[in-house]
Order: sequence, then structure tokens, then C-alpha cells
Amino acid sequence: MESFGKSLGASTGCKVVTMKSGAAITALDCVAIDTGAVDPAQVIPCTNLLQPIGVALEAATGAGEFIAVAVSGKVENVTGDGTVNAAGTCLVADAAGVCTPYANTSVFVPFAISLEGDGGTTAQDIFIFGLGFETIGY
Repeated sequence: MESFGKSLGASTGCKVVTMKSGAAITALDCVAIDTGAVDPAQVIPCTNLLQPIGVALEAATGAGEFIAVAVSGKVENVTGDGTVNAAGTCLVADAAGVCTPYANTSVFVPFAISLEGDGGTTAQDIFIFGLGFETIGY
């Protein structure tokens, strides 16, 4: 799966898992576990009301599609909100499901850090912390 993930923007060493989509998902946007679904491996686009767990490496046109999701490690060209941030900035998801700098008003914990100053662009390289995927067996 690693070489497959690498072709989609994930770097060597990035943990990529296959998960079922619960809705349409844009590639390189943040995703969250669909806590309202029966299937615990189902992801939906993340919002500022959900804890991001990773980044979709593929798009889904609707519910029920299986997509690659990066859940830890480096991912390149992840969709950001255009806020200028420095390397090492902690990241959460905003209402549109894209990476935004963590603020003390953020509801959830950061899931990643930026690996480079993005200069206000909407594509950034990030490192996803993992948030427990190694311990739950994904």
C-alpha cells in the first residue's frame, strides 16, 4: 500500500489505510470518522465540528466508495485554507474540511503540523501525528 500511497502524494513511511466513504470527499482534504455510521471504518469530510484523523488521498463521488486515507506521516500538497503559517504550525480542520492553523479557540486537538512555511498557498506539506491508528490495528 505504501507505493500506492506514494503515487497519491504520501511519502515513504506514511501510513495509508483503505476506508469506506460516508459521503463525497475531495482528494487531499481532511477526513474524520463518521461517528453516526454503523461501519467504524467509514470516513466523511472533516469540519471544525469533527476531529480530523487524516487526509483523503483519493476522491470519492459519494458514500460507499473505498479510498486511500493517510493517517500518519508526511503528505504533500494537502489542501489548506490559505492562511500564512510557518513550518511547525499545529493544524486542525476548518469548516470547509481543509487544514488551518490551530488556535486557542479550536475545539479539537491538532492532528498534524506543517512541514514548511506555506506563504498563504492552499497546498502544503504536512506531517500527520497518527492519533492512535497504530494502537487500534488499522
